[in-house]
Amino acid sequence: MMQDSRFTTSANIKVKMARDVRAEGGKRRILMSPSGVTIERHVQGIAMRVGVPASAYLGVALSLTAEADQDPTYKVRLAHSDRELDIELVVSASPEALEDWTYWSDYFARPKLVEDHNGSLQPLTQTIEFSTQQNNVYARRHGSSLKRRRPRFLKSRRSGKSVSECDSFTGECEIICYE
Repeated sequence: MMQDSRFTTSANIKVKMARDVRAEGGKRRILMSPSGVTIERHVQGIAMRVGVPASAYLGVALSLTAEADQDPTYKVRLAHSDRELDIELVVSASPEALEDWTYWSDYFARPKLVEDHNGSLQPLTQTIEFSTQQNNVYARRHGSSLKRRRPRFLKSRRSGKSVSECDSFTGECEIICYE
């Protein structure tokens, strides 16, 4: 068995088997953690392991396919610019896949994407005119009163003099003796 890579050191690891037509046995093993994904497979007797950080993925994409006379199918996948590295997370006929979409987006800390009918990915904020969630943005604390406070271990020390308080020796000549 192959060893885990540096992306799967977290205790929150999820393991998934997926189809891979080029791999032996037609399957590949996927180890997922919030920091990244490791894809393991055997190709012509050679063990391969690819570690991809979560930041390399574009986001978690949701696509909806509807056939005539059938219920729609929701597909949630971790989308990468290289389709070989895409990971199918959920395929479901129920709208509960939307909850899974949110879960996986939070798990990998990647944005939610919506796949158009032509296959292009759009961020969720561009596809919905208004957001039902409030985005609380707090102001940075640039003007904090604590900014100018001295640390406690420096309170006993004296502050340095400003440039205007220092003695100035203009017009003097410096004499240096090394003996």
